[in-house]
Amino acid sequence: MNKVLLVDDEYAVKISLRALIAEADCGFEVVAEAKNGVEALEQVERFAPDLLFIDIKMPKMDGLELLARLSAREGVREIVVVSGYDDFEYARQALRYGVKDYILKPIEPEQVFAVLEGARKRLDESAREMERESRLTAYCRDLAEGLAERLWLLEERPLLDMLERMERQLREEGVSLRQAKQMYMNVTSLVLHELGGRGLEAPDESSRKLMEADDGQAFAAMKETMAETARRIGRSRNIGQRGAVGLVLKHIDAHFREETLSLSETAARTGLSASHLSLLFKEEVGVGFIQYVTRKRMELAKELLRDPLRKAAEIAYEVGYADYSHFNKAFKKYCGLSPQEYKKRFGSF
Repeated sequence: MNKVLLVDDEYAVKISLRALIAEADCGFEVVAEAKNGVEALEQVERFAPDLLFIDIKMPKMDGLELLARLSAREGVREIVVVSGYDDFEYARQALRYGVKDYILKPIEPEQVFAVLEGARKRLDESAREMERESRLTAYCRDLAEGLAERLWLLEERPLLDMLERMERQLREEGVSLRQAKQMYMNVTSLVLHELGGRGLEAPDESSRKLMEADDGQAFAAMKETMAETARRIGRSRNIGQRGAVGLVLKHIDAHFREETLSLSETAARTGLSASHLSLLFKEEVGVGFIQYVTRKRMELAKELLRDPLRKAAEIAYEVGYADYSHFNKAFKKYCGLSPQEYKKRFGSF
């Protein structure tokens, strides 16, 4: 229910508006009244109304001064000016403060109903846009975690798949090129921050190409930034120079969906003891064998859970868990959400 504040020094006007708003029954409820601008500011602070009806001429602080004060605040999204015919010039001045509607005295029910319908549509659209922005923000944050993980583990193909999926989803969502560029910049910043927490120092120019790129070239610039970051990670570790670990990484990539994959079985393929391989693997890759395998399984599970047609139990089996309860526990520990909660939050994107 949208909250309404009535600001008018005429008691009869407020009674009339209250009755008409109730009669309209279109999602608005009067939560407070004020007889001047000073009282109105107090009520705005207290109730954070979605819609205000403001008279132009009032004692202590008139409507125009109140509008000026409100224009510097956040939270009040719709304002309707109430004025007499002689005050129409004041109502025109109110337009500079973002006022979209006005009502002339004496008040006619049809005026109020039309104004309420317009305000309701705008508030509903604003709510949808806020929900969309919140969803996109959560998506970017989650995507950045996955990209950072792919980079850290130097998984080139999965990294490119995630980037291309992001570009495709933003296009399908109808995000403008300018908005998309801002999202690419936000995701890149989050990725570099995450990797910085793992000890990778990013040079100052890491995101410069992306920032300077035209809107239509931003995606390509983002991919290049990610590729350069992967190269720096590889150089910092001399990755792949020890053949045993290189073979193990290929073996994991091919078999991580199998429940039987284990350190001891993998070590036997290299001719090394499990303990020696464990130390060598962590030194070169940066994480332990089990952690590496778990992350690969969880990141794949996250991608699959976005598909609304896929069931969580089937996905658990597909990523190497025969026991769903085990998968559920591992996924919640990794993501902070259960598979069903994650699917509900991100599956509709």
